[in-house]
Amino acid sequence: MSKLPSLLVVALALAIPMTASGQDKPPAAPDVVTSAGQAAPQLMQPLPLPAAVPPPPPPPPPIPQKPVGPRQIKTDSKAPSLAARLSWRWPEFRTYQIGLVIGQVLAAVGSVAIPGGERMRANNGFDDAVRDALRVKIPEGGRYARDASDIGLVLLVNQLFVDNLIVTWWFHDKGSTAWQMTLVDAQTVSFSAAINSVVAGAAGRERPYARGYCTRSPEAESTDCQGNNRYRSFFSGHATAAFTMAALTCVHHAELPLYGGGPGEAVPCATSVALASGVSILRVAADQHYATDVITGAAFGTLSGIAIPYAFHYAWGDAPSDERGAQKPAISVLPTGTGLTVMGAF
Repeated sequence: MSKLPSLLVVALALAIPMTASGQDKPPAAPDVVTSAGQAAPQLMQPLPLPAAVPPPPPPPPPIPQKPVGPRQIKTDSKAPSLAARLSWRWPEFRTYQIGLVIGQVLAAVGSVAIPGGERMRANNGFDDAVRDALRVKIPEGGRYARDASDIGLVLLVNQLFVDNLIVTWWFHDKGSTAWQMTLVDAQTVSFSAAINSVVAGAAGRERPYARGYCTRSPEAESTDCQGNNRYRSFFSGHATAAFTMAALTCVHHAELPLYGGGPGEAVPCATSVALASGVSILRVAADQHYATDVITGAAFGTLSGIAIPYAFHYAWGDAPSDERGAQKPAISVLPTGTGLTVMGAF
């Protein structure tokens, strides 16, 4: 029992120095190895200070903004503008064509002096039936119908005037194109008028009104019965001129976008053809011509109004439709037994 206290004293003496010595040394930091196989830096090690960063340069001065205009609609850059499509792209009127126009006018005027006389006897049942159906039988009715046909012819001339001078020259500012169109119209109308006047004077067909009007007095002594005009029934000059100008209107609008292009170009064409048909019917109603006179005049006028512009101008040197940006409308005017048929592709 006496040894127990002594053992406790010895144990306490050994424990005290070990504890003191253990408190003198700080615990060692554990070694940490990274995935690259290198030792990681000590967590408590101070980080190096970053290098001095130069201050950013001052911002550039603001660029003045241009005023925003109306929004522009993007279009195909390859498609030509309306002004380019209205430029004259065909052979221009030549000097010799001016000589043709003068010669044709002189032929039309000079053929009026061909002596009158009945040289053509071509009355038939068709002409008589149409005359009886359309002729105005009331007093002075024939004169009113004749005056109305003259007014229709003036309106057709005005249509060409509007297209050439007002629309093309004034509105689109295409004076050169308007001038070429006017020369083409003059050449075509003078050609059809010259042929018609020469044939009418040479044929010598008596007008239908003379069958009754010129057989009684005092009408038989009037200028309508005594002059050469009495024997100029075949073929109708009014119908020829009316359909020549109507065909010219259709041709110009088929080749030039005078009203902007598209289906709108068919409107003046159809209106002119309808007006020319009215002029022809009024000539029969006024007892100035037979039905075959106006049908022949309508066919010849239509042919002249299409053939002359294409023979000298529109059939030469035109650009393909795909280079002009859009296909041009195709308008066809065909004579029929009762008038004309207008067909178009737009």
